[in-house]
Amino acid sequence: MKTIRHSKSLPPLPKVWRGVLTTNQAAQVAYCSFQVIIRAFDAGALRGFLAGRRHRRIPPAELRRWMVVAGIPTDRLDRFLALVGETPAAVAVEVVGCDEAA
Repeated sequence: MKTIRHSKSLPPLPKVWRGVLTTNQAAQVAYCSFQVIIRAFDAGALRGFLAGRRHRRIPPAELRRWMVVAGIPTDRLDRFLALVGETPAAVAVEVVGCDEAA
């Protein structure tokens, strides 16, 4: 039986979960391309750290903050965190300057 992989599926689990996401994993969770994540990271809208020279890592709390500000639903991030054993409340952040009515 052939397994069909849906393009909107959750990113594969990392071999060792270290509490951070790669740009590709963050892009799959946030419904966007990894280039969008890289541009937001380089512009300072999405904070994280560099692992080595070019490998960007994004903490889940920071990804959630960016997704809320950008108007992206966070339900997929919650499901991903549940798969790796994190509770969504553990990475909840207060978004300052975000208009909830918008």
